Amino acid sequence: MGEFNRNSLQKQTKGMKKLVRPLTNFEAVIELIVQPPSAFSTALKADGKEPPKPIKILALIDTGFTCGLAIEQSVLEGWGLKIRNFNRVSLPREEGRLYSSYAWEADVAIKFLDASPKGENVLIDPIPATILEFVADDNVKAIIGQELLQTAIFVYNGPKGNFSLEFSKRFII
Repeated sequence: MGEFNRNSLQKQTKGMKKLVRPLTNFEAVIELIVQPPSAFSTALKADGKEPPKPIKILALIDTGFTCGLAIEQSVLEGWGLKIRNFNRVSLPREEGRLYSSYAWEADVAIKFLDASPKGENVLIDPIPATILEFVADDNVKAIIGQELLQTAIFVYNGPKGNFSLEFSKRFII
């Protein structure tokens, strides 16, 4: 097994966008903006229709969640997105019981806002999302999983009480 080389890591991450956020009750929760994918918005505008407005929501980063992004249905209600892969699913609930629900997929775009003076945001457009009847609780409306985390470097820093997501240049706007 090779030794950790800080200089090598710094070269690999040069030019990347790093977002650092505090932990919320020891969980990695991040605010993001969900918006229609640009191609969908462009098509609506071409038809003389107004695209849906972007919505700020909280998302939980869950490294055990094997999908990329799950969003609560109420967030996207009335958007008119093209859905696919409608399925019945069983989701774990408290006390080990399973809850039967429905899930389907649709493309969305997500934006992570940067609060720094430089103001570079991160946009992933489009990204397939699994739409569920419910996600977590009243505050968290999305779950970010392994497929989405493959586009970033995710660091959970318990001793400092924060986490970071670092994205390549291609996602910076």
